[in-house]
Amino acid sequence: ARGQDRDRRQICGDAERSRQDGKQPRADRHRTQPDNGGTTRAVPLQASESAQAVEGADLVLVCVKSRDTAAAGREIAPWLKPHALVISVAAGVSTSVIESRLPPPARVVRTMPNTPAQVGRGVTVCCANAAVSAAQRALADRLMSAVGEVGWVEDEAMIDALFAQAAEVKKKLDASQADRLRPMGPATRSSPPRR
Repeated sequence: ARGQDRDRRQICGDAERSRQDGKQPRADRHRTQPDNGGTTRAVPLQASESAQAVEGADLVLVCVKSRDTAAAGREIAPWLKPHALVISVAAGVSTSVIESRLPPPARVVRTMPNTPAQVGRGVTVCCANAAVSAAQRALADRLMSAVGEVGWVEDEAMIDALFAQAAEVKKKLDASQADRLRPMGPATRSSPPRR
């Protein structure tokens, strides 16, 4: 938790320094918006802290809830460096969904770490799209190995199959735990312990 707080302070601090420096979005970072006269004009995008944090980065780690992945992609896309590697740990979000929110050619590695990764003993399955270079793949491997073992699959469908299998195993384990906690036979009233 301390490391995460430090990282968050670093990212927010970098974003704040950018605001203080008066850094403006590039000219190609705009959206169109109709004005009161009915004509369409380009309006500069204002960078959020997330967008400012990714500006100029060679590697971006997308760690959001699955339902927030599309919004995160749209938010960072205008500030993403052209050849940046994007690593996603969003469960169940396909590479094609991530690619569709980023400027081409998006370099995406989809990962699926398991729960023991929280204590450095996990197994992470990774799949890189065709735009990812060998050096970027090695970088992703090195990063993900910080939380345990790393395995690579060429077919992204294997990640989905592993995800489904893990969910099935979890259901069985949960059911097994519930069976062990159920009382055997009729309920009996126990007396309070003696002191």
